[in-house]
Amino acid sequence: MDERPAEFTAFINSSRDFDSCVVLETKEEVEKFAMKLVRWFFAIVPPSCVEGKEHTDMFPYSRIHRIPVEEGTDDDKDAWEKICHSGGNGPFLLGLGMWIWKRDGGEQFRSTAWDYQLVLDDMHWIIREGIRVGRNYFFSDT
Repeated sequence: MDERPAEFTAFINSSRDFDSCVVLETKEEVEKFAMKLVRWFFAIVPPSCVEGKEHTDMFPYSRIHRIPVEEGTDDDKDAWEKICHSGGNGPFLLGLGMWIWKRDGGEQFRSTAWDYQLVLDDMHWIIREGIRVGRNYFFSDT
């Protein structure tokens, strides 16, 4: 499983100080971070959503399959539980990753702008789907 980007650990270790968060200054830094974020995203989403998809070290980004929670496998349910349970793979870090990627939206960002929109849309769907079914779906004893 791919590890989450090291930039997240640096942010957490800075007492979650946004001012001390990494600033990606070159096109190469933006592209490298974007690929780390996408690899991590593919590693944490439900397996059925990325079945047959490969995350490579280059773009264009390959959209996830949108498999509703109720139609997923047991492995999917485990992944949904981790995503919806905040913490190390929760929605906050998805948002943080997108913020680091775009930050000021300067010239260094432009080469990945289209991919950014696609990844943002997929992350938005993951969060919406988790909210739609609610935490009780994952954490109830019934």
